[in-house]
Amino acid sequence: MLPEKISLLANIQLIPALLAINIGVLLFLLVLTFIFGRIYCSVICPLGIFQDVIRRFSNLFRKKKQRYAFRYARAKNILRYVLLGLTAVAIISGFGLFTALIDPYSAYGRIITHIFKPVFIAGNNLIAEVTAKTGDYLTLKTDLEMISFMAFIIAVISLVVVSYMAWTRGRSYCNTICPVGTFLGIISKYSLFKVSIDSSKCHGCALCERKCKSHCINSKEYIIDNSRCVACYNCLGSCKKDAINYYFSVPFSSKKNTLSETSESVPDKTEIQTPDSSRREFLSTAFTAVLSTFGVFAAGKASSVIGEDKDQTKIIRNTPVSPPGSASHTHLKNHCTSCHLCINKCPQKVLKPAGKEYGINGMMQPKLFFDKGYCDYNCNICSQVCPNKTIKPISLVQKQNTKIGTAAYLKSNCVVVTKGLNCLVCYEACPVGAIGSVKTTGDALIPYVDESRCIGCGACENICPATPFKAIYVEGMATHNLI
Repeated sequence: MLPEKISLLANIQLIPALLAINIGVLLFLLVLTFIFGRIYCSVICPLGIFQDVIRRFSNLFRKKKQRYAFRYARAKNILRYVLLGLTAVAIISGFGLFTALIDPYSAYGRIITHIFKPVFIAGNNLIAEVTAKTGDYLTLKTDLEMISFMAFIIAVISLVVVSYMAWTRGRSYCNTICPVGTFLGIISKYSLFKVSIDSSKCHGCALCERKCKSHCINSKEYIIDNSRCVACYNCLGSCKKDAINYYFSVPFSSKKNTLSETSESVPDKTEIQTPDSSRREFLSTAFTAVLSTFGVFAAGKASSVIGEDKDQTKIIRNTPVSPPGSASHTHLKNHCTSCHLCINKCPQKVLKPAGKEYGINGMMQPKLFFDKGYCDYNCNICSQVCPNKTIKPISLVQKQNTKIGTAAYLKSNCVVVTKGLNCLVCYEACPVGAIGSVKTTGDALIPYVDESRCIGCGACENICPATPFKAIYVEGMATHNLI
């Protein structure tokens, strides 16, 4: 999701740090905001940076005079604080689904994992196909698949909404929808360093207002709403009369005419959004929320039943298998924001977003699927990349001794019984020697599972050749333990 050299950014995101109770990161972000304002929104939050990229790209299609055509707009405080309140309630109550949908870092992670990464792979495969015809095989094809239809739809909705708002309204998403922006805005309103307008020098040209992508500069009344300023400082270079200053202010000062103490001042009528525009933005937000909910519930119809053939025993996994290091399903559901960084980094592609396996509250959180891979015995990458330690950092030795599930054997599905074949590939694949063999009638060997040694890695289930139902599968554990 991020280049390795700047992957530290994943560990200093506000909501993941809050869920992880990472006091050091939280204090750093709070102090940074109190001193300099919403620097987080400009240089740390990847979704904020992404919006700036979208806006710059949109300028390529605009005339020069229209590239910076922002206007002051009143803050939509009701919407902002309602969403902030709902987010706080969701975090306190452990309703992870809402937090996952609205957290900006997690939304960015899903966009990268489910949209941009597949596009990159498709481009790579196209280049590999073209170069192969010339005898150059340095570029290799990579498997391309849709990890989760549900996650893809939600990522598309997030991408469309964020991109549209950035294309047309600059940073309006940060100042209307994003709860992180609203929370930091409360602090930045009283930050030590602020941008101000010197009314004695201002000639009312409104160049600063036109440059403000946060729509927080009211040049008519010399007011800047610092609760919405994202500290981009575009306004500083726009003023030709040196009327815009960046200065040290006394917190909670009652001085007027420098910085706004509120965003409720009434601007010139021409600067307020038209009712139709405001209504369209509200309806767009509401419609997005409805579609997101619908997509989540629709995707939850995915079943854990493997196969459809009536001649064999259907496998119903009663307990899903969660990643090693996640400790328990309760811990996972209470802390995971579904950023999908672990899914993105999993080399075996065994981690995928869950449907309803964890319950409604656990939708989109990582779950092990053994249809195309298994949890590599010598891999602990997911525990190393999780930004809020939902998947706790564990050593390779700890991982190899963590029991996340137990394999179960169904003799009626085994090809040794159904087709009379000699097969013990599950025995050969097991990395911990939890699968042995016993003789049946006719001296054929069938496997058995030593539950005390099995860790639930899924190597046996993945390699089992029985179709359409596997003869061996992993039943998860709601709470992990060490063997």
